[in-house]
Amino acid sequence: MHQAMARVEWEIGRGQTARLIFAVGLYKIRRGRKPAATRPAEAPETQPDLIERRFTAEHPNGLWAANITYVRTIAGVCYVAFITDVYSQRIVGWAVSASLHTAGLPLHALEHALLSKRGQPWPAGPCPPQ
Repeated sequence: MHQAMARVEWEIGRGQTARLIFAVGLYKIRRGRKPAATRPAEAPETQPDLIERRFTAEHPNGLWAANITYVRTIAGVCYVAFITDVYSQRIVGWAVSASLHTAGLPLHALEHALLSKRGQPWPAGPCPPQ
């Protein structure tokens, strides 16, 4: 708005332009909505913490961590799930989706990680207790 008024040679500052726009009820239009990145749980978490909050690994493929985030694009929002090898800090699997369906997105990333590690040695030792 300030640039439009400057083109027609109105001498008005940016602050005064903003106050006038606010006074007449014109606001910045946001296209789309903010994506829901997190939703509160309906019940307390009941799953056991198998790694006891120790995010370290002594060898490759000893511990994988997962993360889901969103990315704004021109076409809208897309959600990305990553599987990271904690030891090497490398992404071993990922998946992208236009919707946040947690039943499918992390599983696709896990399948990608398992396929990318096919034929590579896995650490010896028992699985964590369940």
